Amino acid sequence: MFYDEAWPPGVPRSRHVDAYQRVFELLGYAVSGDESHEDGVEKVALYADANGHCKHAARQLKTGHWTSKLGNGKDIRENTLSALEGTAYGTVHVVLERPAPGTGEVVTQGPARSRICGSFANR
Repeated sequence: MFYDEAWPPGVPRSRHVDAYQRVFELLGYAVSGDESHEDGVEKVALYADANGHCKHAARQLKTGHWTSKLGNGKDIRENTLSALEGTAYGTVHVVLERPAPGTGEVVTQGPARSRICGSFANR
């Protein structure tokens, strides 16, 4: 499991989407009002199944599209977060945001774990 390899101290080692949300909060993200594109803001979305297990994550590109990796496949790009909702990835549980680098805002709080934003479908 990924969370056995690299996981910040103080966050439960769990597949539950709330644990993944907490990791992003340690990276300076906060719950966003919506999935719309905003200049100077980075957004990520966490998908969860009916049991609350984190199954997938996507990040918003500067164009406003959403990108993610499907397993070991290529990166994909979608116009909306709902495009991936279904049995394999669950539904969007939360959208998180933080100021983009270079905006003069504090971006990272705590250890950076860039690999966290990826596919959790096989977990």
